[in-house]
Amino acid sequence: MSAGVARGPLQLLLQSAAGQYGIIVMGVFTMFPEKVQSFLPVIQKVLLEVSSPLALQDNIPNLPIIIHTGNAQQARSITSNLVSYLISSGAVCVVYLAATNALPTGMKEMLPVTRKFFESTTKALSLAVVNVREVVEEQILGLT
Repeated sequence: MSAGVARGPLQLLLQSAAGQYGIIVMGVFTMFPEKVQSFLPVIQKVLLEVSSPLALQDNIPNLPIIIHTGNAQQARSITSNLVSYLISSGAVCVVYLAATNALPTGMKEMLPVTRKFFESTTKALSLAVVNVREVVEEQILGLT
């Protein structure tokens, strides 16, 4: 099996013949919009002339539309709400963990900072400030 050239969503589209034809049609429409618009009336006429099985059945009565709204007894229980909340929060945690591990450092800077990381960086910054103060103090004392 040879390695594919396309990656990501384009690879999924190019795996089937329908996806390949779809990409070709979108390319043609992008490159030649005037030609495509000139063919649209012809295509519409052909599509309207094609008889469908539903168009031949004129004797079907119009049936009423029924909308099912459910009962108050079918309301979601507390356990089903709890399960849906747990699944949703688990999905958010998984996406956050995947984003923090997979994103480049430029994107990680946009994510919220954890307290542990904040404390470690502030400690390192305070030690650096104290170190600079001591070095400057020694240099000033060395000048006198």
